[in-house]
Amino acid sequence: MIKQGHVGALELFATMTCAQAFTLLYHLPNALGKDAFTGAWLLNLLAGLLSLLVALAMFPLLRRFPGKSIIEIAETVLGRWGGALFSLVVAGFYFYMVSITLRTQADGVVSTIMLDTPVSAVMVAALAAVSVVSYLGLESLTRTVLIFFPFIALGFGIVIFFSLSDSDFNMLYPLMGAPLPNLLLSGGKFAFTAHECLFIMILAPYLRQPKTLFRVTFWSIIVVTGFSTLVLVVVESLLSYPAFQLATFPFYETVRLIHIGPFLQRVEALYTIMEMIISMVYPGLAFHIGVLTLAQGWRLADWRPLIFPSAVIIFSLGSLPKDALALWNWYFSAGNSLFRFALFVLLPISLYFVAAVKGKKGGGQVEEAGG
Repeated sequence: MIKQGHVGALELFATMTCAQAFTLLYHLPNALGKDAFTGAWLLNLLAGLLSLLVALAMFPLLRRFPGKSIIEIAETVLGRWGGALFSLVVAGFYFYMVSITLRTQADGVVSTIMLDTPVSAVMVAALAAVSVVSYLGLESLTRTVLIFFPFIALGFGIVIFFSLSDSDFNMLYPLMGAPLPNLLLSGGKFAFTAHECLFIMILAPYLRQPKTLFRVTFWSIIVVTGFSTLVLVVVESLLSYPAFQLATFPFYETVRLIHIGPFLQRVEALYTIMEMIISMVYPGLAFHIGVLTLAQGWRLADWRPLIFPSAVIIFSLGSLPKDALALWNWYFSAGNSLFRFALFVLLPISLYFVAAVKGKKGGGQVEEAGG
């Protein structure tokens, strides 16, 4: 009998991979190009390696407290109020990320296919969808993603395969694009998969086979980094550097170039279907993580009463900026990069050393509220 709220390693791997792929494919390519020029693919590899280092920094803490989430660990180490404050910081970050994602999607929809629709209406519809996802729980989300995962992977494989025939790999030169020190400094800013490592630390108690936790994290980062690097190579070999840098969605522009006979002259329709599916995975998972974090930190028996007020907060955050570009400019700023470094690296390491000094360690049991 499968316990409510527990997921298998394969289900979590598919969900984590889709969540990371959404962030990397739809928000990263042109940002990478602005910092690394033709070396965007190399900068992406460096960012993936840094994400693996972030994961390595988190796992000693999980090994010291097997069966507990980072929120429960913070409560054990810092006390009840310290743990509650920690949960507010983590939940606030993920609500912020959901607001960025949904506002970006809403702006994209309004500027392309629904020109007369208010941005607020699209955001409300998207928030309703992620609220339903959170209400149904983690099992429903991960199993649905697992069903769609092979089709999404096949679709992207078809797109890349047909794109290779028109690729001009001379456009990749110079290969590094920017000096190596600049690439190393920018790598941390673009380590998108780092905050998915924190997903794992929150969902650790809900994994049916806890010993597979590290493998799930490691392979999801490896797969997404390798796949996104291949996508960047294809995009750079099809679009000139100015077009690659300025395009809002470079991969979509690449797909539109595919024309193989009358049947495959509109391959962007396949891309759009895949995007519609995958674009709900990350905000749905991040929203549920934020709600779970608050429920864990404040010792609530059920996470569902938090869904509506959390959705209102996210809608308010997403409505504040002038447009999605202002949000992403802040996300890539030095101040926000330092905050993410503190949240993903310094806080887990600090918790580990404080626990070692206090002699705190031990296992724990997941509560049924974790669904």
